[in-house]
Amino acid sequence: PETWGRHRRQCGQRWSLAVLTDDALGVAGRPWAAQEVAARVLDGILEQRQFSIGERVTLVELGAGCGALACAFALKLAARQPRVIATDLPEVVPLMVQNAGANKALVECASLPWGDLAAAKALAVAAPAVVVACEVAYWGGWDLFADDTRVPLADTLAALLIGEDTGVRIGLLVFTIRDESRELALLPMLRERGLEVVQVSPLPVEGE
Repeated sequence: PETWGRHRRQCGQRWSLAVLTDDALGVAGRPWAAQEVAARVLDGILEQRQFSIGERVTLVELGAGCGALACAFALKLAARQPRVIATDLPEVVPLMVQNAGANKALVECASLPWGDLAAAKALAVAAPAVVVACEVAYWGGWDLFADDTRVPLADTLAALLIGEDTGVRIGLLVFTIRDESRELALLPMLRERGLEVVQVSPLPVEGE
């Protein structure tokens, strides 16, 4: 599309990559600061050696948008041959594919509407795995007739994080607090589905 732009984006402390953006997709068509925070947290998880060196880690990103975080993870861990899956709504997938190609990043790009548990299971995510979701707890509640996206999001996270294997699975939910009562209401939903939730807030912003 003519609305695509190209710029450089820092992801974590060491990586920069080319990112194609698409204004026609709104917030889904550009990277967000929360993805950079997630990249730094992922660095910490790996440095703490919660995954063995020889293990092939799987990363799934929900609501990946342009796919910047997924691309950065795939490139940084290329030597370990991670399985990286970027997911979003069908209309966003082409932009993710473009960014994966532009950066020569081995990223699987797939449509995954939240609440579609069959599609989530079809990804066949094996442990050890990290499931990341950035800026997805934003349901505003401004329209009584609009679906509450938190419930299907919680269902999808549970489907990906609760597996029959015994390996490590970690979920990482990163978001800017805009309406604390609504956004944090997602956390008990996750607990109700059998997930252990640890809240860390706020995380420091790099450079401050």
